[in-house]
Amino acid sequence: IYINVQVVPQEVPRAPPRFVALVGSPALWQLTSPDRFDTYSVGVLLLQLSVPQLRSGKQLDNLKSQLRACGEDLKTWREEYGDAYDLSLLDRKGGQAWDLATQLVRPRNQLQRGRLSARQAMGHRYFWPEL
Repeated sequence: IYINVQVVPQEVPRAPPRFVALVGSPALWQLTSPDRFDTYSVGVLLLQLSVPQLRSGKQLDNLKSQLRACGEDLKTWREEYGDAYDLSLLDRKGGQAWDLATQLVRPRNQLQRGRLSARQAMGHRYFWPEL
């Protein structure tokens, strides 16, 4: 599985002096919401694990291009390109994995929100125990 990892969004400025960093880091965390950057990557990883055609680097690059063309909206991507992929694992058990993926792989809004945080993702029904 090929993963291209970036630790923080590109728009985050360089680290300030240590004291300023200690005082300002909580505000920077709230402003940039890096956990939502990470959850996007987890959503792409979920897609790779669930969709056999996305397990090569070339196919992952193709997915990224297709997602850009769809405004990073996974539901639109499925309408446009989904017929070329085996999405059956995502659709099992009432589509829980698909639902989780669509909430992770989506654009962030101007407040850096719009997709699930790590905490919210862990509370998703996909992770609930079966009764």
